[in-house]
Amino acid sequence: NGRLVAVSLTPVGDLRWLCFLAIIIFVATALTARYLSRTYLRSYFVFSRARIPTMEEALRQGEGQHVEFKRGLSPDETKSAAVEDELLKTIAAFANSGDGVIFVGIDDNGRVKGLDLDFGKKDRFERKVLQLVRNRIRPTPPVQITFHEPHGVPVACIAVARGEAPAYLLSGVIYYRHGSSDVQAQPEDLQRLILEYAY
Repeated sequence: NGRLVAVSLTPVGDLRWLCFLAIIIFVATALTARYLSRTYLRSYFVFSRARIPTMEEALRQGEGQHVEFKRGLSPDETKSAAVEDELLKTIAAFANSGDGVIFVGIDDNGRVKGLDLDFGKKDRFERKVLQLVRNRIRPTPPVQITFHEPHGVPVACIAVARGEAPAYLLSGVIYYRHGSSDVQAQPEDLQRLILEYAY
């Protein structure tokens, strides 16, 4: 019928070795996919099911169980450590007590003051906050930073989702959210926090 069929008798390898190689490739691919999904996709799915208040809802309701307002981060080195500690306490408290958001650039009365941030300063602000979280809170909670410009002034929104860890510690201390306050957990609080929020 005009077709030509060619058969090669040159050995390409032992069948057992080919099966072993296929298994090795499959396992390596599965482990790589698992690592990438845990590293990059986990925070996306955590935040997709988290209930984070919008800025409009936060301004309407004020500070509470899931909302915190911060005027800003102090440029003064002598004061910045105390301001950073307060910010990290709130992040750790939200991580232990369900989802929450910190609006930096809004004072305690809910007035939008904004931050003096251009494009480069926004990037430095985000990197500074994420580095503080990675260095001081164990394990690192899921944190997402975005910027909004109500009234033409930038406001940073630091969203914190409840992760998979039983508890998040800031310098060895567990904080949780009680109303609009960040409270140090006592031994009797720990079981309730873990049962209510971790599982």
